[in-house]
Amino acid sequence: MKAGRHIERRVRAAVQDQDGATLVQLMTDNHPRTMLQAIAAYAQAVPGLEDIAARVNGCSTHKRCFSRFCPRCAIPSPDRRSEVSNQERLATSNSRSKNPRIRARQIAQAFDRFPETEVWFVTINFAAVMPSDLAEAIKVWRTRMRRYLRRVAPEAVVNGRFEFDPRLAKQIGSDHLSDQLSVLAVRAEDAILKLHLHALVHVPGWQREWLTESLAREFGDGHVVRVRPIRHAVGPNEIDLLGTGGVAAYMAKEFTTLN
Repeated sequence: MKAGRHIERRVRAAVQDQDGATLVQLMTDNHPRTMLQAIAAYAQAVPGLEDIAARVNGCSTHKRCFSRFCPRCAIPSPDRRSEVSNQERLATSNSRSKNPRIRARQIAQAFDRFPETEVWFVTINFAAVMPSDLAEAIKVWRTRMRRYLRRVAPEAVVNGRFEFDPRLAKQIGSDHLSDQLSVLAVRAEDAILKLHLHALVHVPGWQREWLTESLAREFGDGHVVRVRPIRHAVGPNEIDLLGTGGVAAYMAKEFTTLN
């Protein structure tokens, strides 16, 4: 707890001093617990992230929040990854689970009926946003994505998740964002959130190149859109760290990194 209070004090001081470099350093720290404590503290210190702060603050031993930003919930132990049978049973529920291990299976099972060669892992970098604008930005880009799918690929099966990465504005090239002007509207030393989407996508009859070209026409080419095939990498306890299930686990934040 002492370490957590120390991180919280540093984050609050950096917010007050508008020290973007320190904020980004803490929120992207290589030590997962430090990173999560910093993000949780940042959510409490700035307007726009109140929902994250309330969820993490309400976490307890008896009522876990399962937030991907919670230092208690977001770091799974290796033995929990092997608890498969009960999670697969719970994943058949129609209600979206807060538990990342169950939610990952809910995401993956929608694609079980398709050949993995026809499922792709899609990343789209949308914009640089300030925390106070995050909720509205997600609404705008979600609407645009839905309109694109209805217009171009109404038969597509898509399960995605909006995410944000803390960055200094100067660390992001405008050619890496669909909204190139968004990063030019803030100071180079400002701490901003890079809003992006991760999604599993299946479009009947489409090839990977077609999907890449279609998304690039809509959202921007170069570094904006990335369409990756599904690959496999078996890790400890014979758990597939990639595959459709591995990508779903990453999207649900059961895993904090993707190989």
